[in-house]
Amino acid sequence: MIRVEEYTLEDGSCPYTQWFYGLDTQIAAKVTTYLTRIEEGNTSSLKPLKGAFQKVVIDWGPGYRVYVGKDGEKLVILLGGEPKGDNKRILTLPKNFGKNIKKEKKVNKMAITRDFKETIKNRALKDQEFRKAILTESIECMLAGDTKTGKALLRNYINAVVGFERLGQAMDKGSKSLMRMLSDKGNPTADNYFQIVSFLQEQEGIHYELHAVR
Repeated sequence: MIRVEEYTLEDGSCPYTQWFYGLDTQIAAKVTTYLTRIEEGNTSSLKPLKGAFQKVVIDWGPGYRVYVGKDGEKLVILLGGEPKGDNKRILTLPKNFGKNIKKEKKVNKMAITRDFKETIKNRALKDQEFRKAILTESIECMLAGDTKTGKALLRNYINAVVGFERLGQAMDKGSKSLMRMLSDKGNPTADNYFQIVSFLQEQEGIHYELHAVR
C-alpha cells in the first residue's frame, strides 16, 4: 500500500483540490481511479520527471497529467494536474519539496499533506453525478479483474455516502464483516458483491445493465 496525499501550502490551501474540483465529473472519476490504483500498489502509470518529481500519466480522453513528489513510500500529490501537452504547471512545482520536505515538517511542526480520500469524500457528498461515476468505475474495475482498485473505490464510496453501519443493516450483515470483505485482503463472493452494488444503485436511483461487446 502507498499513501496518497495532497500537498498543502502555508495558507492551508491545496492546489490539487482546487484543480480536482474544477474537473468534469467523468474526468474526476477517472483521475480518482488512477490514483486509487497507485494507492493499492500499482505504479505503472507513474513516469519520472526531473528531481524529486514524477507524473501520473492518465491515458483517457485527451489525456491528463497529475504531478507528484515522492517521500519514501509516501506519494504526495503536489500541484494538481493538466491536460496532456500543457506543461505550464511544471514550472511552479515547489523547489523545497525533494530533499527539504523532512526539514520543512520539522520546522513547521504541522501537517503539510492530507489524505486525498478526504477530497474524494467531500466531492462525493456534494456531487451525485460524481458518486455515480465512482460507483461505475468500481464495477468496471471488478469486471476487468482489477479487484483491488474496484474494492478500494467501493470502500471510498461507502464511507462517503452511506457508511458500513447502514449498509450492514440493509443487507442484514455485520458492518465489520462487510469491511473485512472489501478490505485489501478481502475476497467477497460474487453474490455478496452484487448485493452491495444492488443496494447502492437503488440508493442512487440508477440501474446497471451488462452488454456483450464484440
